[in-house]
Amino acid sequence: MQYIIMFIIVVGMSVSDIVTGILKAHIAEGYNSTVMKKGLYSKMLNWCIMATSIGFETGMQFLGRYYHCEELASLAGAVPAAVVFMILVFMELISIFENFAAANPESPLAKVLSKRLQKLSSEFSDDRNEKE
Repeated sequence: MQYIIMFIIVVGMSVSDIVTGILKAHIAEGYNSTVMKKGLYSKMLNWCIMATSIGFETGMQFLGRYYHCEELASLAGAVPAAVVFMILVFMELISIFENFAAANPESPLAKVLSKRLQKLSSEFSDDRNEKE
């Protein structure tokens, strides 16, 4: 049951991101069907990744019962599912904040979010450049 709730949360966050993206496009930029399609496909990939991690966890539980090591198998399945869940929720939150900041550039909250998101983005870019 907990994984169904996790999946629903990820889908809900994705829907919220889609709605804020549409509102941002309406307010700030204008609609672009190519960007919208790419975003929807990205969301569907995220849902597939979440479903796969949930399936892996479920499979590990059955495997643990078969080999009589339920606790170890449960942990081995729960950790990837939880990590994927946290990453996807974090990604969706950042995207929602980006949409909000782009749609409301004069808002004090948007200004703070923009600064923080730019800093986070530059740190991520620096880390990727160092690895390459």
